[in-house]
Amino acid sequence: MKIGILTFHYAKNYGAVLQTYALLSKIRELGHDVWIINRIPDYTNLLRWLYHHLSYKHIWGWLRFKQFSRQYLLPKTKLYQTQSSIIKGFPEENFDAVVVGSDQVWRWNWRMVGLNYFLDFIPQEGVKKISYAASFGLSEWNDTPQNTALIKQLLQSFAKVSVRENTGVEICKNYFDREAELVVDPTLLFARDFYESTLLKEYPLQENNRIVSIMLSKPKQSIELSRWAKERGMEHNELSCTYVEEPGLFWDTIRHLQHITVQEWLNEIRNAKYVVTNSFHATVFALLFEKPFVVVDLPRGGSNRIETLLEYVGLENHLVKDVRDIDNVLEQKIDYPSIYAKLDEIRKLSIGFLKSCF
Repeated sequence: MKIGILTFHYAKNYGAVLQTYALLSKIRELGHDVWIINRIPDYTNLLRWLYHHLSYKHIWGWLRFKQFSRQYLLPKTKLYQTQSSIIKGFPEENFDAVVVGSDQVWRWNWRMVGLNYFLDFIPQEGVKKISYAASFGLSEWNDTPQNTALIKQLLQSFAKVSVRENTGVEICKNYFDREAELVVDPTLLFARDFYESTLLKEYPLQENNRIVSIMLSKPKQSIELSRWAKERGMEHNELSCTYVEEPGLFWDTIRHLQHITVQEWLNEIRNAKYVVTNSFHATVFALLFEKPFVVVDLPRGGSNRIETLLEYVGLENHLVKDVRDIDNVLEQKIDYPSIYAKLDEIRKLSIGFLKSCF
């Protein structure tokens, strides 16, 4: 079958491109002809132009990051930047099915391309509509009654619906009268050896005395981590996607790594002694690379996707409210053979879901 994937493949975000790569790879492994639907909001061209012209460093960082897409996120359809262009051009792609997901493609306050991530541009007949590990991003649904009714109608035309969080199952049931299956994020469709044999084969495994943090929108907590690391004679690397540094914000004990490649980001996690994060995908790879780790809670329900994962593997106590609470958690020994057995179980169920779709 010829299958299209619609997701946030264009985002300058490590998790976004890695989940795209994983889903593309798994469906291809199942024997299908898989393409990325190159739907990108038209405003991103302006934003990128502005960012690219801020400084040479930012241009260079962007180009290094985008190399991953040029090398691994292939093939892509032609570029669709408007609703009218994708409605007109989609029939020419001749897809048998379209998979939307993963990532927060159904987050109600991130609707950058209208209702495209609910596949409103696909004719009702002839193309199978599927969601894989789609995420609402938040634990509650707060869109308008008009949009809720429209999305409910669109989801009724899906052949299969799966989501990434327990809260997503409840939202689908309570607001859209639609049963949804719980599956793993695409990055968990593979075990550690897949990433080491494909993306990291040229990168050394050199475990070090370093704490690695990936703290989304939490610069003050990075400073707390710096103090924690300094007291223990450790290095501290902060991994960041941000374009602009805040001068003087970070202690000199923090090595603030901006614009590193996707492979470098993965390898930083793989080689770390400890990982502290509030990022879902950083949590995933801390698990896959068997790292001692702590997740720092995000406000307003932002951690529900991490909570679902931690509950499944029995590590709920690795979610803390503040970085000052990390000591006891990091010293706990994680039974990774047991964790891997649980991940393998849900991985098999999730692959079974994909097989049943096509």
